[in-house]
Amino acid sequence: CRAFDASMGMTRLVQIVQTFPYLEWAPKPQVLIMAPPALVPTTDDWFNDLWGHAIAESKFFGHHYAILAKEMGVHFFDAGKVAEADPIDGGHLDVANTRAIGAGLVPVVKRILGI
Repeated sequence: CRAFDASMGMTRLVQIVQTFPYLEWAPKPQVLIMAPPALVPTTDDWFNDLWGHAIAESKFFGHHYAILAKEMGVHFFDAGKVAEADPIDGGHLDVANTRAIGAGLVPVVKRILGI
């Protein structure tokens, strides 16, 4: 299952950050898992062949990464709540959606940093 494989990779990345031997006086970094926006249909045949089959599955990114973040005790942000992929290729972001993610992250990061 692709979702399982992705969550295993993310789990391992969080474990690396959480178990790294930081200097005693240095605080351990906070971890924020960010789920990407879902893939969207595209009229480009090449991109549609590349990931068109995964559009339905990608709608669960936020759900699965939220569960993982809760299990790992880390922060979570669902970029799919504030942005969507560009239909030019179905997966990447345009300028407006990149900005939307940045703006959406501001309160999350402020809360994490206590500012």
